[in-house]
Amino acid sequence: MNQDVVTPPDTLFVKQQMQRQRVAIADAQFDLSLNALAGSPLETPVMPGAAKRAGGGVTFADAPETPAGPQAPRTSGQVVSDILLYTNPPLTYVAAAAGALVLAGAWFATRGGHGVTLLTALAYLLLADLALNLFRSLVSKHWYESAGWADSDWAEAAAQRAAASVAALARLHDRYLMCRDPTVALKVAARLWAVATLGHFLSMWSLAVLVYVTAFTLPAAYTAHREAVQRAYTGACASASARWEALGLSRKHKALALALALGCLWLRSGWNTRLVALLVGALAVRCQLKPAEVDRIIAIAEPYTQSVRKRASRMSVYAQDFALRTTGGKTHMR
Repeated sequence: MNQDVVTPPDTLFVKQQMQRQRVAIADAQFDLSLNALAGSPLETPVMPGAAKRAGGGVTFADAPETPAGPQAPRTSGQVVSDILLYTNPPLTYVAAAAGALVLAGAWFATRGGHGVTLLTALAYLLLADLALNLFRSLVSKHWYESAGWADSDWAEAAAQRAAASVAALARLHDRYLMCRDPTVALKVAARLWAVATLGHFLSMWSLAVLVYVTAFTLPAAYTAHREAVQRAYTGACASASARWEALGLSRKHKALALALALGCLWLRSGWNTRLVALLVGALAVRCQLKPAEVDRIIAIAEPYTQSVRKRASRMSVYAQDFALRTTGGKTHMR
C-alpha cells in the first residue's frame, strides 16, 4: 500500500537554494570557458560598485580612490633644498629678496651713518622693554602678568631649541673634530685653513655676501650640470692619483717631501700659518701610520700623560686651597 510522503517545508527551501547555486556555478563555468578561449582578462572580484565590466575584463576607472593619510610635515632641510634648487620658483624669489633685505638691514645697523653702536642699541632696546612693561602695569593687570619671560611658552620653546642646537653642535664636533678618521680630519683641516686664508682677503660682510650669492647660484647650477661636473671631478682625481702613484714614492720619500714643503712655509709665512702647516703635516703623517704603529705610540706616551694628569690635578688642589685661604675659607691642606 503506497503512502504519500509529505516533504517538510525546510527541505523544500534547502533544495531550492541548492538548485540556484548549481545554476550560478554553471554560468560561472561557462563565462570562464569563454574568457579563456577569447584571451580576454578574467574578471577580478572587487567590491560591488567599485568597478565596471569593459569587454569581458575589469576596469577600475570608477573605483573610489582610497583617501590618503595625513602627509608628514616637510623638514627644514627639504624646504631649504626646494628654495636653493628652484623647485618652487616663487618661494625661491621671496627667500632671496628676504635674505637681501636682511643683509642690507644688518649692514645699515652696524655700518650705517646713524652713529648707534651695538652696545647703545642693546641699551635702547632694554629701555624700550622697560617702558612697555611700565605701561602694561598701569593699564592691565592680566596684560602685565602675561608679559613675563620666565614662565612663557616661547621662552621654554627657545630653551628647548637652544638645547637641541647645542646637542647638534656637539655631534658635529665629535664627527669632524675628534680625529676618529684621520682622512676626514685632514680634509676638515685643509678646508678650515682655506677659510682662514680667505678671511685675510675678505671682510665678514664680503664673505656673507659671497656665501649668499653662492647659495642661490651654485646648487642650482650643479644640479643642472651634475653629470658633467662629476665626470670632470672624477677624471681630475683619477689623473692626479695616477700621476702620484706613478712617482713610486715610498713613505720616507713622502715624509721628506712633506718636510720640505713645511720648511718653505716656515720660512715664508707667519706664525699662524706655521702652526696650521704643522697641524696639517701631523694629520698627513697620521694618515700614513698603521694601527700597530699608533698603538705603539700610545703605549709609549701613556705613562707621561698619566704623570701630567696627576700633576695637573695636584696643582688644581693647591690653587683651590690658595684661593680659600686668601678669602678666609677652609682649606683642604692640613
